[in-house]
This record gives sequence, structure tokens and C-alpha cells, in this order.
Amino acid sequence: PADGVLSLAFNLSTVDLTQVKQNGRLAQNAGNTFLYAVAAGATHDMSGNPMDAIPAGAAIRATTYIESRRQPELGRYSLDLNTGVMNMTFDDAINGSSFRPETVTLQNAKRVAVDDLQSRYTLTVSSYTRTAIDFTLVVTIGRSDLDALKRLRQVARNASTTYLIMTANVVDDIFETDAIAITNGQAQQVNRFVGDTTPPHVASVLLDMDSGRIRIDMSETVDLLRLGTSQIRLQSQSSAARAATTYNIGRQERLLTTGDASATVEFSLSQTDLFALQRDRQLATAKGDTFFAWSSDLVWDVDGNKLTAQPGTNAYPVDTYIADTSKPNIISYGLDMDQTGLLTLTFDETVSANTFQVNQLRLVNAETGFRSSYVPGSSSFSSTDNRNIIQIVLSNTTAKEDLDNIKAESGLATSKLDTYLQAFAPTVQDMAGNNLTEL
Repeated sequence: PADGVLSLAFNLSTVDLTQVKQNGRLAQNAGNTFLYAVAAGATHDMSGNPMDAIPAGAAIRATTYIESRRQPELGRYSLDLNTGVMNMTFDDAINGSSFRPETVTLQNAKRVAVDDLQSRYTLTVSSYTRTAIDFTLVVTIGRSDLDALKRLRQVARNASTTYLIMTANVVDDIFETDAIAITNGQAQQVNRFVGDTTPPHVASVLLDMDSGRIRIDMSETVDLLRLGTSQIRLQSQSSAARAATTYNIGRQERLLTTGDASATVEFSLSQTDLFALQRDRQLATAKGDTFFAWSSDLVWDVDGNKLTAQPGTNAYPVDTYIADTSKPNIISYGLDMDQTGLLTLTFDETVSANTFQVNQLRLVNAETGFRSSYVPGSSSFSSTDNRNIIQIVLSNTTAKEDLDNIKAESGLATSKLDTYLQAFAPTVQDMAGNNLTEL
């Protein structure tokens, strides 16, 4: 200001202005704006006499108060995919509690077609801020938003694919004035971009022995095109050296997760793997004997970071174990009435051979209302190993009577047309102790 004036005007520094606006109860209107001078000498008159102090108890109320009418404008912003944080710096103090994340869209160019959902993503309410009143809005990108962004593969991969648009009501200043909108076609490119260099890790593992599936929840979106299930090993203890048994998952697993990128990896075990696990009575029978090990080649995230490995020396205990509670089913059977006299039963899962009771089977000549039937004797020989097939050799020396008696029954088992099988629940149990579904 010039010398020899009756009015003194000065500008508040950015720091001072920020602190005033952050106060929340100060200088928001004339009624809460007062001036006082802590000590004399804030300024001097032309004769060098200092201005008197103005004590707090006699502070002077503002006679003129002009509130801010300018809209806050986004000056710069940064995006860090390692921390999942976006800093948005405005040219005026804003009220973080008014932030509306669903008004912010990230896209891969200045202009993107509104219906091009592979090139743009609008944040959801999973993203939030804890900023109160400040020039910089610190936005935590929600987990669901981060995963969705990474699934797109085309947005926010680097600085050249990171642009932002927002509506005016994205956030208000302390006077509830909307910000200046950034529209499609004028999207603002990120000023600082930090890519994802953090290896993904496993958050939880589920083994479902009832449906034969494994679900692995990851810390972030991973690339399902680079999934290698053969990198997984199951162990009966956390240490492979002490484990009674281990089993390596094969390559034939069927992926249940849809899309080519997801934070959840879910797949069905192949029949070979499921039956092998069912046969092993020391592995994956309960939560206490189910541990997982995997190499870093199991999967990558979409930025090319390999999964954090879980070695067999410290295998991961399953978080959720679902026991097999489904009854086994006979899915097909065959009867050879030639010299071999072989009855072959095929089940939809591994069954326990030592629970098999042949006298719980009955051959009949019709689906309903049968006239002829025969129950094989307990002396008939069956398979002794645990698998999904049981064979009864009716022509065995001790069971020859069964084969002869079936042949003696008029109109029974002379062709497919008069060969039907009844099987009662106690016929056999699966490896989890579930009785057969009756035929």
C-alpha cells in the first residue's frame, strides 16, 4: 500500500487464507468476522506513532463483508495406483464433506464416447475422502473402483491414458459454491501418475468338496489369461516336509470366473483331481488338513506384477472348507451276461469300496410294475479300491450261483428292454460317509 492513506488493504497469504477457511466458524459472514491487534505497532501514522493494540475483548466487527463468489477450479491432480489415492488440488479451499465421487469419471483421452464403457469409468460411492476443509482433496479410490479400473485395461494404465472429467457439483467450497466443471472433450490429463508395482497377494481361499471348486480371493484384480492352476499344491500340513500327503492340482481345471480379469479366481476341479482328493483320507477332509502352496507363476496382476508366492514350507491354511454333503449317484451301469457275468456301476464321485453291500441291489425286468427280480447274494465279488467305478463279477467261483439264477429268471436281463437296476441307500457310501441316492 502507498504511504499517507487512511485505509490499509492487504492480501492474505495462501497459508493464512487456508487456515481461516479451515476454521469453519470464522469469517463466514459479518457476524463472525472481528479484527483485533495483539500488540501495538501493527502500523504507524506519518509521525511514527504506533497503532494502538485492539484487545480481543474489544475486537472490531467487520462493517463490510463480501463472501467468495468464485467457483473453485481444479488446478492439478495426481493418481497413485500403488496406494489407491488421487489428490485433487483446487485454487480455493473446498469442503471435503461435500465430495460426490460419482461425479468423477476417469477416461483414456480428452474425449471419449459416452457409451464406450471400455475407455471410461465413473467412480462410485466406494471411493471417499476424509479431507475436511483444504485446497487439496485427498480421495481414496475404493476397492471396487480400483478393481473395475484394472479390469478395463485401457484406462489409467499410464499418464497418457489418464484423463479426468467432473460435474460442477463434484465438491463445494465453504460457501457451498460448486466447482468449475470439466467436460468431455476438455478432459484434464493427470499431472503425476504412479503405476501399480505392488505384487498381488492372496486374501482368502475356499475349498468346496461338495461342488468340487476352489475360490481364491486376491488383493487386487489379476489377469485370468495368465492363470496357471498347476502351480497350486495341496498339503495336509503347513510344512510339506511334515505333511502326510500332498497333491498337485492339474491343468485341466474349468474356470468359473467370467471375463479375462478379476479379483476373484474361481475354478472347478477336474474329475481327475476331485476323485484323487476324495480318495485321499489324509488330505482335504476338513479345515485342519487343508493347506495351500503356490508359486509366483500362479497368476499376474494386469500390470504384470507376479503373485506373492506361498512356499510349501509355510503353506496357507484354507479359510473356508465346505464338506461333501451330497449323496453319490449312479450315473450309468452295464451288465455283461456272457461268461464274465460282469455288473459295472459308475458313480458321479469316488465311493468307498469297503462300504459296498451287493445285497442292496436288485435287478428287475421293468421300470415299474416288474414281474421278475433278483437280488445278488452277498458272496458276489466287487472291486476293493476306492474310485468311482465298482465291478461285481457274477461269474466268480463263489458267485456263479448269482449269474445262473439271473439267467433262470424268466424275462429278466435278456436284453436292455428287460434290464433295470434298483439300488437302495445303504448300497454304498462316498468317502465323506454319504449314502447313495436310491434308484
